[in-house]
Amino acid sequence: QMTPDLMFENYANAQLSVNGLYIAHFHERRGQQMFWPAGWSSKCQEFSNYAASSAYDLKWSSTDGQTFWHWRALFKAQNACNNAIDGITNMDASLITEEQRTLLLAEARFMRAHGYYVLLRFWGGVSLPLTPTGNPELAALPRSSAQAVFDQVEEDLKFAQQHLPVNWNGGGFPDSGRATKGSATATLIQLYVLASGDQFKNNPPVDGDASINNITGSYWIQAQTECRALIDETDPSRAKAPYLYSLIPDLAYLYSGGTNEGGDWVPVREMDDLG
Repeated sequence: QMTPDLMFENYANAQLSVNGLYIAHFHERRGQQMFWPAGWSSKCQEFSNYAASSAYDLKWSSTDGQTFWHWRALFKAQNACNNAIDGITNMDASLITEEQRTLLLAEARFMRAHGYYVLLRFWGGVSLPLTPTGNPELAALPRSSAQAVFDQVEEDLKFAQQHLPVNWNGGGFPDSGRATKGSATATLIQLYVLASGDQFKNNPPVDGDASINNITGSYWIQAQTECRALIDETDPSRAKAPYLYSLIPDLAYLYSGGTNEGGDWVPVREMDDLG
């Protein structure tokens, strides 16, 4: 029941605008199912119960409903991010402290970075609106280069990494699940690995500068640097200070599952439990 004219009249309402970004990006879930070939009634987490289809083959086109939902939901979410960033940036100093403003912007920019990171991963260069779209007739922007999308994601993530808290006070509802400094660091690692270039070396150049092949430089060193800042190399189940997170120490646990007991990861699921 929040109307646009009320959204940025005080800090509490501005915070609601940022809360909404989480559900806006959650609505990409139908598209995210494309990353889960073990889903859709396939019962084995190691993918041995394979079903032949385009979804399981990781091959999609514009005719797939998941592609449509992914594209549509992400750009709707990006516009919500731009609305929040613009509104919070322009709030009068009498309505919000600079500390509050910076924290809300860090959350909003993390969510915008998340959306453009996923779009970059799927399509390379995409249109890159960074201001609210007030007129639908002006919504169709030219396709940006993959480099421009990468640079914007990196800039937003570094801002979020600098200004988000390591953990939110209390850690429980309503703060559980909010973006943190560790969220930004982990996403930066993913971005750098994606853009490192090695996995694209033998790909033919397509789509001009919108091709992800055309992101300049190799980012393995940056990915390693961020990993070393986050993960305790002597004990990969722990994060380094100041992060203080409990980490999954082995990739296999993503499939066998487990529980976090006092900071220790204990695998407990049965193999046919999708968790």
